[in-house]
Amino acid sequence: MTKMLKDKNKTVSTFDRATLPHYPYGSRLLNSDERFWVSMGTTDEVMIFILADELPNKVSLKDIFSGLHVFIDPRFVPARIVIQLEDETILDKFIKVIEYISLELRDINNNDLYYFVVNKLYEWSAFLKPKRDGITESELIGIFGELYVLYEYYLPKFGSELFTEYFLGPLGAPQDFGGVKISLEVKTTTQKSPLFLNITSLTQLDRPENESAIAQIQVDKSNKGFSCKSLVMKIEESLINQHLALMHFQKTISKKLENATEQQLNLNFEIAHERCWCIKEGFPKLTTKTVPQGIVKAEYTIEIKWLDDFEIMGGIKEFLDG
Repeated sequence: MTKMLKDKNKTVSTFDRATLPHYPYGSRLLNSDERFWVSMGTTDEVMIFILADELPNKVSLKDIFSGLHVFIDPRFVPARIVIQLEDETILDKFIKVIEYISLELRDINNNDLYYFVVNKLYEWSAFLKPKRDGITESELIGIFGELYVLYEYYLPKFGSELFTEYFLGPLGAPQDFGGVKISLEVKTTTQKSPLFLNITSLTQLDRPENESAIAQIQVDKSNKGFSCKSLVMKIEESLINQHLALMHFQKTISKKLENATEQQLNLNFEIAHERCWCIKEGFPKLTTKTVPQGIVKAEYTIEIKWLDDFEIMGGIKEFLDG
């Protein structure tokens, strides 16, 4: 029924839909985990089921989004978590996601399996079925700047095994990038000769690291240069032999770009100018430790002309090189 992929980094089996049995029968989906099975539904939709000895008795159907459903089928021993995919267009991505989730399931208690699977599928929903409703221009150029720094500086410095781990912005961290005892905040603008840096929180320039910096990237719309889509593709190409890192990046960036339209994803920018400043003693900033007690939230603006003494002339590269 199934055959193993030769790529040693893959644990998923290929399958021929025409030979798959109909549910409740199935074929092994993963070479690495005997709990995962694949079959066809009554209308020939793909169904994944996961075997587990103990599961909640009563759980209602969960719609992750239209065309993807999760439920428990308690008729069998062991019981089954069933994931039903009705949207054929995302099958390849769906199988990749199931494989990634399987690796995270290894240390999860059986009683928690169902809720873990549901939560993980919600996390991956932006990757599987992005909304594409559109984002603001400032959001678009902000994401572009982060992708540019990730590709241009973090990949050459830290290599394909590590660099995506330091991409912190999508995870809700105060700074966009981290590293071993370093942090970096990136501000991207289309303004000509920008005069200011806008700081959006009291924690953005406040991290207990040995070295911290803030960079400003000035970009121009262009027929040349990079787009968000092209940068994502270049980063994915660099991770082609790092399967787990690739999947981690795809989940992370999908959350950032879920609402970007295809036109926005393909909009090209050229880098016009870059500057970088070291955040050290004397740098003009507000933090939770420097504002009066009782102030818990603030946004403020720094005038760039006051940052000459803090500029790193070699830019982001020099900062990362120490």
